[in-house]
Amino acid sequence: MATQKQTDNRTLILDQAEKLLFIVGRDAVTIRAVADAAKVQAPTIYRLFGDKRGLLDAVAERGFLRYMDDDQGYVKQSDLIEELRNGWDFHVKFGLTNPELYALMYDESHYPNLSPAAKIAHKGFEELIKQLAEGGYLKVNQEQAIFTIFASASGAVRSLFALPQPSNVDDYCKYIRESMVTLVTTQPVDNKPNQIANAAITLSANIDKLGILSSSESELLKDWMTRIK
Repeated sequence: MATQKQTDNRTLILDQAEKLLFIVGRDAVTIRAVADAAKVQAPTIYRLFGDKRGLLDAVAERGFLRYMDDDQGYVKQSDLIEELRNGWDFHVKFGLTNPELYALMYDESHYPNLSPAAKIAHKGFEELIKQLAEGGYLKVNQEQAIFTIFASASGAVRSLFALPQPSNVDDYCKYIRESMVTLVTTQPVDNKPNQIANAAITLSANIDKLGILSSSESELLKDWMTRIK
């Protein structure tokens, strides 16, 4: 268990690292610079975070969790497809308003893994996609859905970083989001999903709940369901 001094040092170090990140950029966030700013010894940072990458990961994770707690515009929806739209908008909004933290979250040095902050975002989408699959709202399997969602959201953010921004950013983002929604979900009719067209995907998402198949049988059935178009 961390002592109060360790907790205080951790908070102080993260505060100073984040300030340096925002003011002078990522390259300036060195262990020595952060140690000087926080008035601690460099070994203290190494003990708490391991190395510079561990420190930057912690900065990004704390910033993302803080944004999740502070964002007052997010209202959870009971309609799962609306909640998907909400989650996509939240991801893009975070990236556009926190470019330094977003760049840390999805830094290429983590490949083929995800950073701690990205894992939190990914888990949230995975849980929502699972609910959509169980309810029969997916046109594609869960793996395809999660990839499409992240590719469209991160692609929108990175494109707006790299290219001249259009005057109607919101319209562009909405167009990309709705294209994603159309690709991965069914459109409810009278608020009910098309259960017949999506029966295979729904069954695949619920196989583990059956409790009557061995693990190998479950995997085989999932494979069969994936092949059904």
